[in-house]
Amino acid sequence: MNEKLNVWQKLSLARDKLQTLNLKKSGHNEYTKFYYFELSDFLPSIIKILKELSMVSLVSFTTEVASLTIINTENTNEKIVFTSPMSSSNLKGCHEVQNLGSTETYERRYLYMMAFEIVESDALDATLGKEKQGIPAAPPKAKKVVKPSPKARVYNALVKKFGKEKAEPMLYTVSGYKSPKDIPDEKCEEIIKTIAIWEEPSKENKGHSAEHKDFIEIAE
Repeated sequence: MNEKLNVWQKLSLARDKLQTLNLKKSGHNEYTKFYYFELSDFLPSIIKILKELSMVSLVSFTTEVASLTIINTENTNEKIVFTSPMSSSNLKGCHEVQNLGSTETYERRYLYMMAFEIVESDALDATLGKEKQGIPAAPPKAKKVVKPSPKARVYNALVKKFGKEKAEPMLYTVSGYKSPKDIPDEKCEEIIKTIAIWEEPSKENKGHSAEHKDFIEIAE
């Protein structure tokens, strides 16, 4: 049966066979929560199918182009070539040769995915927070709530009660401390409660206090 098929017919059959397999994605990008195919996820299956259909694949690289050639071993004049522009990777902490190896691995992955019509969700969609392949987008991180210090809470209570201009002068009246910085943390809650219920003497009461003082001075 295979003798009657040319390289293009064989490749079409190979693609069809690969689609029936339940390929699993082992690659995972932690940042985007994106799952993708590693080369090892599909290459063993491709090699097996190529052998069954009397074909072989060859990958080559130049400084500008990466190529994947599919050859019909029953007629070596029949071949299909897939190409991709060469890129480069710059992984931190890696030697130049390691970066080259990384680049070639990625190029091989994309060439085989191109040749055998292997489809996966678009990585760009994952970065935009869309749900793909049943994988939910990463939930937004909760904002960290910074609680004010006890001394800051005292100052805030003063401003709310007496206004910004009278805040520190009233602190001395209420608590005997000249500045919130001077207040021990264990005293802050008690002072906040005192501020909340504090009532300034009315003008009438102030007048009675002055008359009473004059009376005492005269009596003396």
